[in-house]
Amino acid sequence: MLERGTCFTQPRLALFAVFLVSAGLLGCGRQGPTALPTSPPLVVTGSEPAANAASVAMFSSITVTFSESIAPSSVTTYSLTLSGPHGLVSCSIASHDSTAVLRPLAPLASGSAYTVTVSGGSGGITDANGQRSVESTSWQFSTKVGTPIGGIIGASTALTAAGSPYVLTGTTQVAYGATLLIEPGAVLDGNNQDLHVFGRLLAAGTTTARSTIVRASILAGPTYNPSQTGEATLQYANIYGSGHIGAGSSGRVSVTDCIIKDCSMGLRLPAGSCEVLRNVIIRSGGMSVGTYTYSVNISNNAFIDWGSSPAILCESLADTNLLFVARNSFLTSDRVAVSLQHDAVMVARYNYWGTTDPAVIDGMIFDRKDDLRLRAEIPYVPYLVLPDPSTPDPTAFLTRNKPESSAAAPPKGPLEPLRLAGVASSLGSAGTVMAQGTSGSFAQYGFQDR
Repeated sequence: MLERGTCFTQPRLALFAVFLVSAGLLGCGRQGPTALPTSPPLVVTGSEPAANAASVAMFSSITVTFSESIAPSSVTTYSLTLSGPHGLVSCSIASHDSTAVLRPLAPLASGSAYTVTVSGGSGGITDANGQRSVESTSWQFSTKVGTPIGGIIGASTALTAAGSPYVLTGTTQVAYGATLLIEPGAVLDGNNQDLHVFGRLLAAGTTTARSTIVRASILAGPTYNPSQTGEATLQYANIYGSGHIGAGSSGRVSVTDCIIKDCSMGLRLPAGSCEVLRNVIIRSGGMSVGTYTYSVNISNNAFIDWGSSPAILCESLADTNLLFVARNSFLTSDRVAVSLQHDAVMVARYNYWGTTDPAVIDGMIFDRKDDLRLRAEIPYVPYLVLPDPSTPDPTAFLTRNKPESSAAAPPKGPLEPLRLAGVASSLGSAGTVMAQGTSGSFAQYGFQDR
């Protein structure tokens, strides 16, 4: 150690300089100070579908992987986008750790190019600490080219999973005596065209391999023909973004165990009994019903977010025995769920209204109490205080936009209680009641007097 007052002679000064240089404490020549290490840039390291991928499925989500964890709040509809042939694609967005996922809200168009864009800079995606912005980039992929189908289908035809998607090239008609079969796993892309069914349409999915129909307006029996009935039977099918499903004056419709999104339905004066059973129906308002001869059964469906039109609108009905509306779950309680028009009548007992508040339930029903021009009030008591166990649970379908492999299992546990109005019971304020089903079988429910 050097002591205070130590003087350097020339030899000692030279030796001390050599010491400083060897210790890295003194620069030599033009060498500057040692540079501090810098963090690696935040970049995209992978994606699914990959860049330039071809024949991508219409129902694909887009997963983007980054070189490190990202800030979830920085993943927005501005910083991560998908665009296609008609501009930006509406998507939901999620992120976790070092991945982000885009889920299109509607199926992608077949045979089309799409671009994924990741934005950095102001408002862009950042690392988990919000310190570094991602390097902006974009890439493309293309969806599978569809098999064209159109005109008059004069002979029975099967659409297969291997040949999917099938794309309507224009208004398409299924002729009298012909059947258009959509096999399990097969996809029909309506391409925003009409499908008129004079013969029969059969979407025959299964719990593990659903048939799928997107962007098609389906009308069974579009013109009056007393000797020929057009029939649309949709079972275990995904029905997305279709303009309309309806029964014309010479048609009948059966829709069971389906997932229906963004699609209206019309059962006006059908030529045969119709049924809408055990479906999950999302963003699909305005199921209009009118019948004077044949029965319509709307039961055990889960309705969610049906928009400004009521979930079920009865336009004309001479006899309440022709329309059966029961054991449904109406899960959006801030709007009208069932409504009457003109001279129609309806009974809506034994439904679950997403609430047990009588005032809220009454506000979900539009009848003569709301408009004196209408013919009748809608009886709705007794009503369920929990969903019927045979009605599908829609929770799993609310954030997914690809074909569901199967309907959610019904809730486990005991049968759900009913809330009854005006029931005289020796049991006091709680007890049991035997409720008869449409098949003649009986189920035992608990109930509470209102």
